[in-house]
Amino acid sequence: MCILVGFPLAYFIATRATKRKTLLLVMLIIPFWTSFLVRTIAWLIILGPDGLEGFFGGLTGDDVNILGTQPAVLLGIVYNYLPLMIFPLYVSLERLDRRLLEAAKDLGAGRFAAFRRVTVPLTMPGILTGGLLVFIPLMGEYVIPSILGGAKSYMVGNLIGNEFVSAHDWAFGSALGMTVIALLLILIVVYFRVGRGGATEAAR
Repeated sequence: MCILVGFPLAYFIATRATKRKTLLLVMLIIPFWTSFLVRTIAWLIILGPDGLEGFFGGLTGDDVNILGTQPAVLLGIVYNYLPLMIFPLYVSLERLDRRLLEAAKDLGAGRFAAFRRVTVPLTMPGILTGGLLVFIPLMGEYVIPSILGGAKSYMVGNLIGNEFVSAHDWAFGSALGMTVIALLLILIVVYFRVGRGGATEAAR
């Protein structure tokens, strides 16, 4: 979801928003000036009875429960982690040589073909970096599912936390934590190898 939302936005900022580029980047940075917990709690009001839940409930006349659902958790995750995806994508798109796109069009490639065969491969380092920056903290995410999902939403971070706090099974909690760490280390190694291979291919 962060890639699907972040790529078009990063592409627009890097290629279209010439005069408002700085303003849009500042607007992406501003949320980081407040606490992660405060930003998440704010969604309780937005998705609660006085916000979207009450709005859609008034339109349909039925009870609309947004809080405590997976879509609420997904919305909170995308909102909080989206800048971590946009900035690497923006840097990759900003460094993209526009002459390559013009050459692809001169050779008969359409917009979609040029995007698929030129833009996406050349911005793959930004896609991988953004994916890694989002995935690493998301694996240990505890706050957003607890606040927006309640007891109905369960993620790896909640499972590990409950093993220590509620179940008092420190051995199993430690095993889960080490499993997550090992998985992340494998992904980081794969990332560096793929990035190195991409840099070698680009140099050729």
